[in-house]
Amino acid sequence: MRRMREDDGAVAVLVALLAVVLFGFGALVIDVGALYSERRQLQNGSDAGALAVAQLCAGGSCGAFLADARGFASGNAVDDVSRVETGEVCGLGPGLPACTNPPTGLAGDGYVRVTARTRETDGTNLVPPALASVLVPGYSGKDVSASSTVIWGSPGGVDAQLAITFSQCEYKKLTQDAAGNTVYAPPYTAALERTIYFHDTTEASTCPAGPSGADLPGGFGWLDPDAGCRATITNGWAGDNTGVSASKACKQALEDLYGKTVFIPVFDGTNGLSGNNGEYHIWSYVAFVLTGWNFSGTQQNSTHQPSGKNNPCKSSQTCLSGFFIEAVAPGGGPVSGGPDQGVRVVQLVS
Repeated sequence: MRRMREDDGAVAVLVALLAVVLFGFGALVIDVGALYSERRQLQNGSDAGALAVAQLCAGGSCGAFLADARGFASGNAVDDVSRVETGEVCGLGPGLPACTNPPTGLAGDGYVRVTARTRETDGTNLVPPALASVLVPGYSGKDVSASSTVIWGSPGGVDAQLAITFSQCEYKKLTQDAAGNTVYAPPYTAALERTIYFHDTTEASTCPAGPSGADLPGGFGWLDPDAGCRATITNGWAGDNTGVSASKACKQALEDLYGKTVFIPVFDGTNGLSGNNGEYHIWSYVAFVLTGWNFSGTQQNSTHQPSGKNNPCKSSQTCLSGFFIEAVAPGGGPVSGGPDQGVRVVQLVS
């Protein structure tokens, strides 16, 4: 049976319609996918750039913030190219230009916002279409962007690398000058090296200490440790670990941390209970460059003191020696509105 001539026209129309549909799906899959991939790369780049700049700002100077943001944004692109325009690194921090539409309700001491935009290897600023230009005459691509905001400030918690604590009263006594200003190192000189005493009523001076110099009955500054002598702090409280001697794990931790920066929790109160039921309320965290210690069974002299005077404390005492410094703690957040005692963290918020 011969096909009617009219069928040829119907097939042609059907093929044309199907071609449009296929091109449409192709544009959706290929072009929209390319835009999604571009935005994901830009988001990674703006996150990395904002975190890098915030680390600098938290340390006291935002440095070459535009160059740093551009470097990290491009470094996170598959083709190693993206762009961060002048004015698209802004915030509240030393040297940062203010944002025209600043965010509200942020915690911490400051923030930085970084916006990364499309840049192709040929120098153009549009993600080129593969099929969409066939369906949309004049469409030459899209400029994609992504923004990130990072805050910095006092930590709501940090990795307490040594399961030990001392009091707010002792911290202020060791670090404040006559005018009440906190004095940090560097320089790393004998005059600025400090000794934190545990289990001692004499050196604690006017700071409260319980029987036998304990901060809690049966507690001598050690916190409940994990297998590596790190402390677990939950909702601002840390459990007491009884006894004056350092455990085997804590002796090893002291050796591993010698000469390094240790982040130590400082308490401002206790639950008043004794033994393993005792808990310390953590007030803040301080950065301490560990230079020496004296505990039962382990002792390290400080090289910053003259020979013969470099034992941090008497053999009958327990102590740490070192320098209080300002430092940015590794890891991210959380940022709190708590007191600034020289330790700061950064946190990605958007």
